[in-house]
Amino acid sequence: MQWKNSSHRHRNLLLLDILSLLFLGRVLAQICVCLGFCSLLPPMDEWQSGILSYYVLLPSQVLILGVMLYVRSHMVKLSNLATPTMFLALRIFACVYALTMLVRFFVYVQAQLSGLNFLGGWIPIAFHLVLAYYLFLLAAILEDKQALLVQTSCNDPNRVRRQI
Repeated sequence: MQWKNSSHRHRNLLLLDILSLLFLGRVLAQICVCLGFCSLLPPMDEWQSGILSYYVLLPSQVLILGVMLYVRSHMVKLSNLATPTMFLALRIFACVYALTMLVRFFVYVQAQLSGLNFLGGWIPIAFHLVLAYYLFLLAAILEDKQALLVQTSCNDPNRVRRQI
């Protein structure tokens, strides 16, 4: 996905930021539910599948948010280090991740229709899809930033810094 202009680049970066904020909102909302601060939100069982205890899940979510923050603040550096194979691998991983969550969603729906409740709620599934889309978009952004760096560095090295 090659960006045609600067506004397209900024829109995709904004979308990446929105996905990060959605995930942050999920983490904060789950903390509120765990502490009993908000009775309007779904119960704790709906927020996790139960595979990881909340005391393991929360630090891993904070780590993911830290990685998102690092990635966003080091976009140019990361695009210089990455290779086309890495972009492809990230996209493939994101697609497999998303497809796995879609299968999980259909299994969840079937389980709910059958009266079973062994997968937790739909919230983890939705936010796994958010993370999958984040990874897919990140690969595209880094690839296009790398292409922009190569394209403009031949003309004016200072222009590259201003555009990114």
